[in-house]
Amino acid sequence: MNISIYNSFPIQVKKAIGCMIESTEGVSYVDTFSGIGVMLLGHSYEPVLESIRNRIQDYMHLSNYFPVEDATSVENILLSATEMKQGGLFYTNSGTEATEAALRIVKKRETCSKKTIIHFSGSFHGRTLGSLSLLRDGPVKERFGSLLPNIQSLEWNDEEALDTYMNANGQEVLAIFVEPIQGSGGIRIISDSMAEKLKHYQKRYNILLVCDEIQSGLGRTGKWFAFQHWGLQPDIVLVGKGLGGGLPLGATIFSEELRYEFLPGDHGSTFAPNPVALAAAKTVLSEIPPSISHIQKLTPWVQETICTMLGSFIKDYRQKGFMIGIDPIQSTKEMVQIGREYHHVLLNVTYNGTIRLLPPLNTTKEDWSLMITPLQKTLQQCNL
Repeated sequence: MNISIYNSFPIQVKKAIGCMIESTEGVSYVDTFSGIGVMLLGHSYEPVLESIRNRIQDYMHLSNYFPVEDATSVENILLSATEMKQGGLFYTNSGTEATEAALRIVKKRETCSKKTIIHFSGSFHGRTLGSLSLLRDGPVKERFGSLLPNIQSLEWNDEEALDTYMNANGQEVLAIFVEPIQGSGGIRIISDSMAEKLKHYQKRYNILLVCDEIQSGLGRTGKWFAFQHWGLQPDIVLVGKGLGGGLPLGATIFSEELRYEFLPGDHGSTFAPNPVALAAAKTVLSEIPPSISHIQKLTPWVQETICTMLGSFIKDYRQKGFMIGIDPIQSTKEMVQIGREYHHVLLNVTYNGTIRLLPPLNTTKEDWSLMITPLQKTLQQCNL
């Protein structure tokens, strides 16, 4: 019997296309979060499927004893997109494994006097024990007892707290892990002034800056990566979720200074990079530039439409491109159920009650209307 830890929808899926999911009972639902940000180009995107079919006819898996045909192409695109062309890349199976690879590099740089790793409240960097050490404080973290030592949690977007800590302990700080836009934390966007503080302390104390772009990267915010909105210059970038076009694939991208830190035996993976996932990734990445232009063009319209249609039902709204957080006035436990059962819209709500919208990057105005209209009806019903 499966261990029941997910609050799954009671839907048996027959097929999924674009932003729509059809059940075996013939009911069509609007998917507002694309497999939690995984299906960057929507469900069953034909060019991605074709890439998968073509590769799988040749082979599915080879192991890391063989060079994989698309690995260099995908690596070059990502290094160029992160503006770290002289850097290096380590493939993983997922975002949390990308975090683990980053932690492993950071720990290699640890010294007796420089060993503190900072993260921020509301953060989420994965589900392994290492990444769990960087989880926001709370009961989930407490249930697992002692994790990595020398971890310091600071309040999100609290410049005074950062100043106070860094002025007293800056010389001891080895690395800072940051999501420029917190995904699981409720689409909490870093402030301009906080970003400037990070750049200042990164340079002042020679701190490794790790930008977690697992959810906010690959074009979702209207740039290749969210950190580029603020001119941050990370030493390590974490990628996952949508990279493999729906197949498991992640990557840890290192600056030139760090690219030679991993020695043979320091790290490895049985499955990464999987050649089928890489074939899908190559196609996904080729679609990012036009998607960025599309998102930049459509973002003002999306913002205006959401504020107009949902404004009377929400207390806060945050958006960067196609990454949106909505805080309803009435965030009830039944909201997800009401949306699904009565209005055929599938909603994803974060731990703090925020509705998280992560639609495909190629979502059209028509598709947006398909999402926003039933969401409006859902919120209206919750407010009765």
